[in-house]
Amino acid sequence: MMPIETANRIRELARRVHDGFAIIDPLIEELTASICPTCSSVCCINRHSFHAEDDLAYLAALGVEPPMPDTAIPDRDPCKFLGASGCVLPRHLRPFRCTWYFCDPLISEMETGNGRKTRKLSADMQSLINMRNELLDAFTD
Repeated sequence: MMPIETANRIRELARRVHDGFAIIDPLIEELTASICPTCSSVCCINRHSFHAEDDLAYLAALGVEPPMPDTAIPDRDPCKFLGASGCVLPRHLRPFRCTWYFCDPLISEMETGNGRKTRKLSADMQSLINMRNELLDAFTD
């Protein structure tokens, strides 16, 4: 059985990760809104809709059930969570790969777009990654 102090620390870290997602979400949504609607090679495919073990640990610490992917959909078909305007899931419920993956057109946009926003997104992403790693490390402490 996990000591209460460790459980409380894990819950607090999960809340901090959740808040980190809320910080980066508007920046990523603004970026993807200008690139993704015209994409000819959609990267949001069904095989990416499955949560990794680390994602499941975070969601459990947050106290939420993970959205269930559809195992009947072929891996290369569009993700079941892909709507007309992008992902229908709140960012904090998506598999982490859906947040950190940036395709070549997105990277090009970041390199040629607003440098201040790109630097902020980069710093905020690094902060989120650090918080997420701290949370995952707390499970093994």
